[in-house]
Amino acid sequence: MRSTRRATGKDAPFPELAEQLRTALEATGLSERQIAVTAGLNRATLRDALGGGNITLETLRIIADALDLRVVKIAGVEIEVGEGRTSPAAVLAAASHLQRATRGFENVTREIELAARLLEGLQRERDDRDRAAEIVSEIGERAKKNEAPARRAGGAKRNV
Repeated sequence: MRSTRRATGKDAPFPELAEQLRTALEATGLSERQIAVTAGLNRATLRDALGGGNITLETLRIIADALDLRVVKIAGVEIEVGEGRTSPAAVLAAASHLQRATRGFENVTREIELAARLLEGLQRERDDRDRAAEIVSEIGERAKKNEAPARRAGGAKRNV
């Protein structure tokens, strides 16, 4: 009975290729699942390639494009496999980085908005205090004006 287990690792036919693919995968910062989805491959096929198993040249090209590889070395021979365009993995990695950076900006924006609201509140309190001081001053001025005639009138009664 023939084994259905695929050769990977040291027993795999292409361990050198597997190492290059794993290194490229790690460089993207993406998971196997993300690369498989991006490349339009099932995870088993990607795992075969990452394990050094037999894959078709078309599958190698698809994986190389997803990992942004243009050249791979197989049995000491460099082979151009990528199309030389920005890979979906690179786009996903950039989008992921941008998303993290955007979250940081959103947090900073929220903090700035909060600080602006606090400053507005402080300014209103200051304006209210200034207005209260003006009102107290006006009341004091009026009281002084009203007090002066009352003293004169009270003083006149004593002299009478």
